[in-house]
Amino acid sequence: MPEMQNKNDPPPSALLYIEYLSLLSFFPIFKIFWKYGPVSIYFIWFANRGKKMAEFLRVIGIVNGQPIKILDLSTGADSPDALDWDIGYRVLKTCQSKLEQVEKITKTFFNGEKEEVRVMMANNVIVAWTECVFWPNILLVLGDRRAKKLGIPSNRVFVVSVFASLSKALDINYYPEIGARLLQQPFRNKSLPLFLWAIYLSFSNLFSKSYESKITAAQIGFSACFGLKGKNEGFINDLFWWRERDVPGNRLVYMFNRPDVSFSTDKARIADSLGIKPALLSRLAKSKNPTMLMSKKFHKPLMDRVKDLFFSCKIFLQALFFDEIQKSTTALLIRQYMQATQLASHYRFLNVKAFLDNSHLRPDYYSLAACFNDSVRIGYLKSCLNSVVNVGLQVEPVYFAWGKHDTSVLLGSGAITKHLLISGCILNDNCDEEAQKSAKDFALKLRRQGVRCILSFFDSSFPPRNIYRKLLEWLIEDPQLGLIIKSKGNVWSGIQEDGLDGLVGRAKKTGRIHALPSSASPADAAINSDFSIGYFSYSAIVTSALKGARILYLNCERIDEPQKSYCTLHSLGPNRCVFYDFYSMKRVVQEYIVNPKSNPDLGDVTPVLDKFDPFRDGKAGDRISEYISWYLEGLDKGLRREDALNSATQKYADKWGADKVIRGLKKTKNLLT
Repeated sequence: MPEMQNKNDPPPSALLYIEYLSLLSFFPIFKIFWKYGPVSIYFIWFANRGKKMAEFLRVIGIVNGQPIKILDLSTGADSPDALDWDIGYRVLKTCQSKLEQVEKITKTFFNGEKEEVRVMMANNVIVAWTECVFWPNILLVLGDRRAKKLGIPSNRVFVVSVFASLSKALDINYYPEIGARLLQQPFRNKSLPLFLWAIYLSFSNLFSKSYESKITAAQIGFSACFGLKGKNEGFINDLFWWRERDVPGNRLVYMFNRPDVSFSTDKARIADSLGIKPALLSRLAKSKNPTMLMSKKFHKPLMDRVKDLFFSCKIFLQALFFDEIQKSTTALLIRQYMQATQLASHYRFLNVKAFLDNSHLRPDYYSLAACFNDSVRIGYLKSCLNSVVNVGLQVEPVYFAWGKHDTSVLLGSGAITKHLLISGCILNDNCDEEAQKSAKDFALKLRRQGVRCILSFFDSSFPPRNIYRKLLEWLIEDPQLGLIIKSKGNVWSGIQEDGLDGLVGRAKKTGRIHALPSSASPADAAINSDFSIGYFSYSAIVTSALKGARILYLNCERIDEPQKSYCTLHSLGPNRCVFYDFYSMKRVVQEYIVNPKSNPDLGDVTPVLDKFDPFRDGKAGDRISEYISWYLEGLDKGLRREDALNSATQKYADKWGADKVIRGLKKTKNLLT
């Protein structure tokens, strides 16, 4: 939930939830003020000018109190009335219902592109839409609940979004009982900025100089994200998949190309020490690091770039007369086309023939750019998926999942991946030895003191205050209980700062609570606990189970009701792994502590482990590395991209089993003989 308002502020006349607080937010703010009076503002993201504007409006009495940033973007992930997964599922299905229409629009404007490109672009529109309309629906729920607490009539609750018109065009109205209303903020669906940015990119591509590549051998590119730490120094790193015996370091390019990751000289220095070429794709980073290799652009022919410029202008003018669906579709299509065209020129210059990145940024420019360059993006699953959701709609031509549970969710989410393979869990390749030792020492100390049960708890990006409160109360009241916390990011720090009405301090005084650093693996905590508790996401508890831990999953939202076929843990039956509320789980654990024979299978998920990872050998990275080496081998012997991929997929099936290839296996002769 958002931060609380100052108690000295006067009661609001209306509530306004804004997705992105900018100068343009003035118009809906003033409109509501004109009709209802002073407005209380809550927002997700903001521009500095927008925040200053809102503060000025507060001074003159239009805005009620300070605008409040929403710290928890969940509808209550740890409570029975949570709707996060439900909204995500409904939004995906609603957007996918328009796929045929989007494909027709794509074919109309990009008929000259090969089918693979058109399919990828159309699905990119769908995944972009799911992002666009998800947050307004979250805000509608949050606004309605806040209004009920404050006693404000539902007709005085408003949500402002640039994607309001898209939500209405998609006919999204999941919860008719919610009285909050959706208002439009300029610009509609960001279509105009997208068109203008595409035109700018086409100008940039036209007038920027083109350089031919001097790199003759095919390269494997991978994005800078987590860093290049050793196996025992962090949870995961950018080279978890690399084995030098398969792919020489001089065939790799470490690419600083992600807008959400800042350039790091340390990362570049480590890459260089490994014989890997670090490359900048941002001129801003180059200005600060003049000695670094800067990727230049190797453009397609000049006349093609001229055609692109006229095409981007033409499609913009035509779109002025389109309806909301057509306008949003064409804006997203032309923007991703131009963005990927520019990115492809970098791939061409660096001679990158395969690119690895786990980013869920949408649309997926990386896969499209690789396709334009006759190369391929290779994706891999970092988090276990427990629900059909937009991030499961993968468009990468090659994708590695943990096991058949995840491939089922990916296919249910509409993934168009051509080569879908099972590698095993990539997170089991790493551990934090220091964190694991600290957890072990803590557990041994408690056992010597007579503690009979040690729990580990894994939170998520959404601070589970309700669960933390109940766990700490349990810890304080039961001297035979110990607790290890493996938090995500700064969540536990925020809980400690909050204090939960003194519960955190009292729990710490027991000496039976221990927190691991965020760099630790969930398994580092789980293998030193009797039971590991997770909620919202499968990832942490599944990773722990694969290491032999007993796991308990709090499914507050009951996602098994609409998505039963994807809920693997639920299939084990009641009172074993999945619990719908904290107290039913607590009761069963307490019974087990008194008499383990009362429920000997509690937390044991052995019967379904093969569905999550059929290998369970911690060698997922080896398999991915070997696949890439086979792909490179095919390219080096003159095979086309698709033939090299087919050959690599066949070799993967021959070595690891045909059942480990969900898509992409073709009965073809050996292309390398």
